[in-house]
Amino acid sequence: MEFVSMLVILPSVLTVVALIYLVTRGLPQRGDDFSAQRALIAYSYTLIALSVVAGAVGLFYFVRIGMMEAYRLEWPFKDVVLASVLTGTGIVLSLLHLLTRNRVRAGAEPAAGLAKRQYLSWMVFAFGIAALVTLPLALYQAIQYYRDEVYAAPATEISVAVVVVVVWAYYLFRTLREV
Repeated sequence: MEFVSMLVILPSVLTVVALIYLVTRGLPQRGDDFSAQRALIAYSYTLIALSVVAGAVGLFYFVRIGMMEAYRLEWPFKDVVLASVLTGTGIVLSLLHLLTRNRVRAGAEPAAGLAKRQYLSWMVFAFGIAALVTLPLALYQAIQYYRDEVYAAPATEISVAVVVVVVWAYYLFRTLREV
């Protein structure tokens, strides 16, 4: 279950990295290129992305519970609580930062457009890489399980792959609409 614990830690680590990046991007030597409005737009998109990751981890837990039920495996009730907290936190934080972004965007449309394109590109890239890793692993584990070569049901691997591929497809379609 070490993989599952890493998924819970991932949003926190990404938040710290993103905030450090934002602070270093906004240092005074950037000159006229930097403004508080642009920094707030970048901050909003970064936190929206991290909230989506937190929500995706929560959705992974919900899908995992469903997969464990399908394989008739026991699952701890604390997974429902954790899934609810992560998904709820992701939704609430995303909504708050979407509202912030929309309020600040007025008068900074070029910066907001650039931030949106970067946001969509990074989300497609990040979830695309995750899909390339998790989908083959899930398929391999499922094949091994159904060939009776492995006795542990691949509920976790399939759950992660399903959530990652769905989120990746969503961002891919959003990116294609922007092009």
